[in-house]
Amino acid sequence: MLFTTVRAVRDLGREPLGRVRSTPRLDLHGAFLRRLDFSEFSMRGANLAGADLSNASLQRADLKGADLRGTVLRGTDLTEVANLTVEQLMSAVVDDRTRLPTYIDAASLKDGLRGATDTGAES
Repeated sequence: MLFTTVRAVRDLGREPLGRVRSTPRLDLHGAFLRRLDFSEFSMRGANLAGADLSNASLQRADLKGADLRGTVLRGTDLTEVANLTVEQLMSAVVDDRTRLPTYIDAASLKDGLRGATDTGAES
């Protein structure tokens, strides 16, 4: 079953960046996707909320508009990812092993997380 799911994800996701996809929105919320290779996938608008992508590779993937709320990205390779925002990362679970794209400053991400933690503590 997992092999079929991964193959379907591969078929939906592999397309040239910038091309409009006519297939339905990719929904992998809550899925266990550790150590898988999603390099160069188009995951525009994908629902990855709560998915576990620990130690996965998303090199050169397109994450524009992807829902990363609660997505586990511990040790995940996000180098050269397109259209990833600090806001998306702040809603995900990252650690010091998570490899970020060069356009995202790890210090600003940590500051944002610290601010979110401080705000939550005062409430």
